[in-house]
Amino acid sequence: MQENDLLMAEFIGAVIGDGNLWSKDKHYRVEITGDPILDKEYFENFLIPTTKQLFAVNPHVRVRQRGLRLRITSKDVYSLLTNDYKLPTGREKGMLVTIPKSILNNTSQTIACIRGIFDTDGSAFLANKGYRQDYPTIEISTTSEGLANQIRDSLVSLGYRVGFRSWKREIFRTKWVISVNGDSMFKKWMDEIGTSNPRHLVNSNL
Repeated sequence: MQENDLLMAEFIGAVIGDGNLWSKDKHYRVEITGDPILDKEYFENFLIPTTKQLFAVNPHVRVRQRGLRLRITSKDVYSLLTNDYKLPTGREKGMLVTIPKSILNNTSQTIACIRGIFDTDGSAFLANKGYRQDYPTIEISTTSEGLANQIRDSLVSLGYRVGFRSWKREIFRTKWVISVNGDSMFKKWMDEIGTSNPRHLVNSNL
């Protein structure tokens, strides 16, 4: 498998997790947002060099509205993500987005894509269960029911015990939460899927 195929799958996962695609009057923008402090190393060591390697462009990176933003202003990149990979655009992207079929049909690419989603829109932490204060937990939340089902089904097929729940985030929106819990499942995730975002290792005290 080509290295760039896996990088592309992981980059698309990052766009799925916390990205936005926008166009107006022949202006095109692909943007990924993170925390200015917690995600700084992830942007510097993964997203920026990955963007340069995949697309041969220099992304604009700056802090705006309290968010760290990586922006690509390229019609070619925008068209690749929207036409070839069918990623939705605009405000409804979060509710409509799913993992592209071309990625979902390849196990290695699916793992890479889930890693990208986890790194931008997931969390790893030690939960307080009463009987134990350091219960390893991984969670990914989304307002896309289709994406939630894809992640759950993919993880189950890879041998994970998966928690799955939903709750009303807003009046007209439901949030789905996919979780992997416990020592063995947490270790399996870090060994097989892993993370490119150091914040997850820090937050889980690993």
